[in-house]
Amino acid sequence: MTLILSIGAISAADDNSTSKMDNTNVHATSESITNDNLVSSTQDNNIKQSNPKSIKTDTDNTISINKDNYEDYGWIKEDDDEKYALSYNGNENPNNVTFVFEDVDEKLNSIAIFNTANVVISANSDVEFNNVAFYLNNTTDVTLKDLIINIDENYVYSWIYSANIIDVSEESSSTTIENVHMNCNLPPGVELPDHFSVLKIESSAEVINSEFIIDTYSTEVDWDQVSPNYGTNQIMPIRTKGESNVNFKNNVIYINATNNNTQFPTLYGITFETPYSIISNNYIEIHGNGWLYAINIKQDYCNVTNNEIIVTGTNYTGGIFIQDHSYNLVDNNTIILEANTERIEGSQTEPVTYGIVLENYEYKGATYREGIGHVINNTISNNKITCTANNMYGVEQFGGDNTKIINNIIETTGETAMGIGIIGANSIISYNNITVTGSSETGVTVDYLTAKTAGIVTTRGLNAQITNNIISSTFSGIFNTNEKNDVIEENEITCSGEYAIKLQACNSTVVTNNYLVAQEKVGDESVYSTTETNTIEDNLPEPEMIETEITIISDIPDEIELNDLIDIEGYFTANGERTDFDSIEIFDNGGSLEVITSWDHEGGIYFTYDASEVGEHELSFVFYGNETHTETESILIFNVYDPYEKKDSFIDLILDDYVYSGEELEISATLYALDDDTPISDATVLIKIIINDTVVHETQTITDEDGWILYSFDTTGLNGLARVELIFEGNDRYNEQNAYEEIEIIVNKQDVIIMLNVDDEYIEGEDITVDGTVFTTDDEEAVMGLDIDINVTYSDGTSTSITVTTDDEGLFTAQLPANVLGEATITASIPENDFYNTADVSETIEIIQKPAAKTFLVIAVDSEVHSGDILTIAGQLTYFDDNQDEHALADAPVNIKITMDEGVFQTINSTDSEGVINYEFNTTGLEGMAYVEFTFEGNEYYLAASATDEVEILPAKQDLSIFIELDDEYELGTDIELTGMLTLAEDDEPVTGQTVEVTITYSDESIITVESTPTDEEGYFWATLPANVIGQATIFVSITDNEQYNDVTEILTTEIVKTPFETSITVDTESTIYSGDTLEIDGIILYTDNEDNEYGLADAPVILKITIDDVITLETTLTTDSEGMISYEFDTTGIDGEAYVELIFEGDEDYLASSDSSVVEIIQKQDLFLV
Repeated sequence: MTLILSIGAISAADDNSTSKMDNTNVHATSESITNDNLVSSTQDNNIKQSNPKSIKTDTDNTISINKDNYEDYGWIKEDDDEKYALSYNGNENPNNVTFVFEDVDEKLNSIAIFNTANVVISANSDVEFNNVAFYLNNTTDVTLKDLIINIDENYVYSWIYSANIIDVSEESSSTTIENVHMNCNLPPGVELPDHFSVLKIESSAEVINSEFIIDTYSTEVDWDQVSPNYGTNQIMPIRTKGESNVNFKNNVIYINATNNNTQFPTLYGITFETPYSIISNNYIEIHGNGWLYAINIKQDYCNVTNNEIIVTGTNYTGGIFIQDHSYNLVDNNTIILEANTERIEGSQTEPVTYGIVLENYEYKGATYREGIGHVINNTISNNKITCTANNMYGVEQFGGDNTKIINNIIETTGETAMGIGIIGANSIISYNNITVTGSSETGVTVDYLTAKTAGIVTTRGLNAQITNNIISSTFSGIFNTNEKNDVIEENEITCSGEYAIKLQACNSTVVTNNYLVAQEKVGDESVYSTTETNTIEDNLPEPEMIETEITIISDIPDEIELNDLIDIEGYFTANGERTDFDSIEIFDNGGSLEVITSWDHEGGIYFTYDASEVGEHELSFVFYGNETHTETESILIFNVYDPYEKKDSFIDLILDDYVYSGEELEISATLYALDDDTPISDATVLIKIIINDTVVHETQTITDEDGWILYSFDTTGLNGLARVELIFEGNDRYNEQNAYEEIEIIVNKQDVIIMLNVDDEYIEGEDITVDGTVFTTDDEEAVMGLDIDINVTYSDGTSTSITVTTDDEGLFTAQLPANVLGEATITASIPENDFYNTADVSETIEIIQKPAAKTFLVIAVDSEVHSGDILTIAGQLTYFDDNQDEHALADAPVNIKITMDEGVFQTINSTDSEGVINYEFNTTGLEGMAYVEFTFEGNEYYLAASATDEVEILPAKQDLSIFIELDDEYELGTDIELTGMLTLAEDDEPVTGQTVEVTITYSDESIITVESTPTDEEGYFWATLPANVIGQATIFVSITDNEQYNDVTEILTTEIVKTPFETSITVDTESTIYSGDTLEIDGIILYTDNEDNEYGLADAPVILKITIDDVITLETTLTTDSEGMISYEFDTTGIDGEAYVELIFEGDEDYLASSDSSVVEIIQKQDLFLV
């Protein structure tokens, strides 16, 4: 069975295989839209007719013809059944001409062009060809342009030439049909021949910027597989045939097809049977009923791109069909299809739309096997397909290998809506965006591909790659049956069906890393499989889990007496709602205690805990969760104690190492149980402070809830080593405990004196050196190891600080920056410390400006330049420091002054980071001496400096023109003789005595440069270059670095070619030889060089062919020796008859082909009797 094209199950009428369809019950309506509604209101139906454009050669060959003068220009009138035809024969008349029709006789029915080249047929904008056909035969580069053709029910086709409206024969080539407006009204009843076309092309052609409005009727297709007209019908509006490509671009096609009361009325709008053809940027609109198809491709290597296609009808509507061919591209088309959404009562064919169909005639519906038929490597990409009908296929493939269906947007709406359907193939289906809206998941169809609502359907195939697609479906996203080794990855599917992906009888299929959301299932759960060999994993999203929680409402104390029974109540919730649960396990310090079930339907929890073990307890209530519910846990922490058993206690006392007399002594400690670190709260603790064995202070305090003891003691009047004791006398639960620590109470801090030594003045940018001494006030002892803060406060209020430390003699030194001019204050201070009181001292200094530094300015300028050139002036400004080291002076303003007779030019530039200044001065229009002066005026930091120089501005260089004579090509091995002329550009005056540099760059990028002869008194020069590399050579002719003239270069190209040498071959044999003898064959091949010298061609391959009785007995290749000769011996045993001996040299890029032959009669020897 062939794919359902026209087609609906091969128009359903030709199917003689497994389908049980009764064709007698198929009905088609005769409804059709009117001609008034044929043209879409959204399209501009008016093609602008422009004035005819003439072909121009050496003269204007445009000829205006009319019904009165056509015979004057070679047109011949031929009668045709009360009509007549006009013909023009280029063998008898001029070519290279444009004919512009000024009027058309109403009896004219056809125009024929024969044996012509470069002819244009056009017409004035007000001329219309009514019921006139055009026929082109054996023409080259003929153009039909700017024509209006009207065809109606009065059309009588010509029996002289062709019945088609425009017919281009297979003997023609390079035809152009441009800006042709055709309006055809051919209703049922108009007599037309079989396989009639409005436009039929059988050779290379281009149809552009034209419009075809066709009102016709649909007819049955010839589906007899042995018929020479298989797959065709009576009316095929636009059709191409043959082996030459046809380009069909930027055209508008409107077709209305009326049912001609046939059982399966079918119409193919455009049928292309020519390879390497292009159908692009066209607007195609077809309406009617029956089986309507926009574009039908029946050849290899065709491109169907960027078209907008609209087809509406009652039965089947189709967009683009590829029938049994390969390597075709269908890209970036917009396809809108509509058919009836309800099935026709009693009909076994449902209304169907096919967006894009690919059909392999050799595939008959069984399981896919690679290599069946001729369909391979077709691509369907970037198309936008919209289908509305009862049953739909956005893209359908019936057999074939390695099809790519990528990046398409598909939307189908109806009873059963399918995005992409593939049977018996291996295909790549990737990056498509598919929306299918079907009211039923499955339906009834005569198509082998079952009617389904699904984004992608593959069946009976192998190795399908279904990846990165976005699918929205009212049922399944992907529905595959009887597939093997498919890969379904990285797809995003949202559907309303039970499953996002269905795999029926599929094996070794991988379904991973997809995002799948079905009606109630997601991720892996939304994939249905009837076999166990498929891999289904890592698909998202994860199922949404129900959040659970255990809430304990009982107030459980932190401390529980041993053997108490504690009632614990709570409840279980799912997503915040109380509900029952399967089980909750209770753990005590990690050990399982009991498993409980729900107390009631509201998730009640009731449990009695027996406090049977002393110590800290963690009581956990754990719900383990399941496939739908999350795990949850609730924890209670408390301590079980024995009221009749005391525990050991411990005091952790923390004290500083010392405290100054008069400060607060801070006492910090914790009291806790020794075995488990439990804090002991509300316990009475005695505090004692003992100095020199005397208790100087005693008090009691109470521990807080965390067992802490915090106490402050005033040390005024005390000094020496103090012992602090804490005593806990125990209680009913804990044994007594005590602890002690010692702390040094230090007497008061000493006063100190700071002596400061600084200079009165410091220079800005240098360091301020501060020296000082620190000693005690009481005994004037040096204070060592004491930190001193040194601060300088500048006149602007800013400050800088540094910290230094006194040495063993109490001395310190600090260095601070002298940053700001003016008065500054130096302060030395003692910060807070443990042994000495704070103190400070200040001194005032003056920060003064550093004396200005000496500068040096140099200038560099060319000694002379030509007027119009840029004069570049450079200089550098430096200064000397105190050590007379030289440094660059950056960002300094330098006055630049240029003085000439014409005036003074002056500007200011700044030096860069290297002290350099560069200036460019345009000398256009200036001549004479120029005096250049650089001046730095100095400032408070740097002294002034200047420098001068002079330059002569010479008269301006003159512009030149170079004129070169060069042939288009040169023979390899010859010389390229180049002749040129050098003139002044201003007035074309010859320039004499100048040498021109000539450089040639060959195709292999090698370069040779020569100098020309000096130009003579007329400015001419000559140069010779070798033509030694085949290919295009570029020649640069230039004058550079000349004192009188500006640089000029002329660039030319030429071709270096090599003409092969002619050869001749000679064969030498006997004319007669006896059968059984050896036939000796000698030959020689010679070639003639450019000087007509003849040489033997060595190492040349020569084919020896011996033919006997029209049968090639021997064919071998021999190689000539160093003298161009060959020799061969042929055994004639058993051979009788005439032998045709040929020597053939097929030639190469260096030598032309040649051949020679001879005839040898091989005869049988006769037996003799000796008497």
